Amino acid sequence: MGLFVTTACVLYDCRLTEDVREAVLMTIGIQVGDPAPWLVLPCSDPSGPYHFDKAGGRFVAVLLTHDAASAAPAIARIARHPGLADAVSRLIFTLTPDGAGAGLAPDPAQPGLFHLFDADRRAAHAYGYDGHGAYWVVLDPTLHVVAVLGGSDVETDMVLDLLARVPAFGDRPEAPTIPAIIMSDVFEPAFCDALITEYHTRGFQHSGVFTETVGGQTARAMDSGFKRRRDCILEDETLLDGARARILRRIVPEIGRVFQSRAGYLERVIVASYDGRERGRFGAHRDNTMLATEHRQFAISINLNDQFAGGELVFPEYGPKRFRPPAGGAAVFSCGLLHRVEPVEQGARFACLTFAYDETAAALRRRNWDRIQSEKRPA
Repeated sequence: MGLFVTTACVLYDCRLTEDVREAVLMTIGIQVGDPAPWLVLPCSDPSGPYHFDKAGGRFVAVLLTHDAASAAPAIARIARHPGLADAVSRLIFTLTPDGAGAGLAPDPAQPGLFHLFDADRRAAHAYGYDGHGAYWVVLDPTLHVVAVLGGSDVETDMVLDLLARVPAFGDRPEAPTIPAIIMSDVFEPAFCDALITEYHTRGFQHSGVFTETVGGQTARAMDSGFKRRRDCILEDETLLDGARARILRRIVPEIGRVFQSRAGYLERVIVASYDGRERGRFGAHRDNTMLATEHRQFAISINLNDQFAGGELVFPEYGPKRFRPPAGGAAVFSCGLLHRVEPVEQGARFACLTFAYDETAAALRRRNWDRIQSEKRPA
């Protein structure tokens, strides 16, 4: 008997024994098929709070216990499998209210093992966990629940065995399709060349990332390990008007046809470069998970050249397939999709980037901007 997990048109056959299949029927508040809650929680990782939406693209196991001491037996059993939580194909989390003060720390042998600290029980409530007993919640790469088991030693071994047998990320079948639009002929070659020339003439700045604290405060930070990109904000009126006109005329109607959205507003337009000399890249992320970006609905990425190797777009929740629109062509997708830009190995990839959103989202952007500004003012 097998547990068959269908996600994004990819069928993963994780064959389990009959007793495991029956254990899967166990449930707390969260049930098989439900999406896992996306929360920002303090974490054992020294880089700061963990944004759970970034766990997508991997198989995930979350252990819920009422205190850190109750998680210790499972942590000891995990330690018997070095590299199981490899952070590439598999992640394991413990979720406890008191872990921060209980000495739970990262394990170099398990780079994908994280201890999340839930002092106010907000996460436990979101999972429907009342603090009694211990439970494992197993998630697929789209962060939907595929199994809920108890936390006994036997059931912990079942979970670890399941994780050990899921395919490595690069070996997973490619989804036959993804919820994205791949277009050609958005920008003509002469206009692509003009935008690249503007990048070289005007200059660039190294691109940062938005960060958000557990309390919801937003800031920009530089993280070259996660993002290596150079940006030139398009300010030349002729080029900016030309880019916006082409996007509104050629891409926005397609967004309306495919996604039934009137996304007639565009955010800033930039010309970006991922340079092979520094292995330009952008780690897996979503574009609308923070207060400053919540209004974003559709990401638009228009390639401006072909003279590069690497730099493809990948949607980890849907498998390892790489996407590369032709020069002048675009990839358009929901800002809620987890995506990354593979390292550029040779040459430099130039792209015109922006975000589209509708009138309701425009109002949300104004409200959120006012809130961000009010939080910056001294009390």
